[in-house]
Amino acid sequence: AVGSVAPTPVRLPGAELAALGKLPREAAAAVAAATPADIAPIDDVRSNAAYRREVTARLAARFVLGLESTSG
Repeated sequence: AVGSVAPTPVRLPGAELAALGKLPREAAAAVAAATPADIAPIDDVRSNAAYRREVTARLAARFVLGLESTSG
């Protein structure tokens, strides 16, 4: 689940589906591409919605890549 990109913390169902059956590097790219459609960030004084989409996609992809290093 991710926070600060919707009124409440949300899961990333599209990103989860996009990662299924893929190797970690492929899955990370698929997650990064799918994540922006799963969130509804707002513009406010702390950040704008475009920045939150980009950062959330990158962090989700990094999380997936991190799973690769912990699985062995």
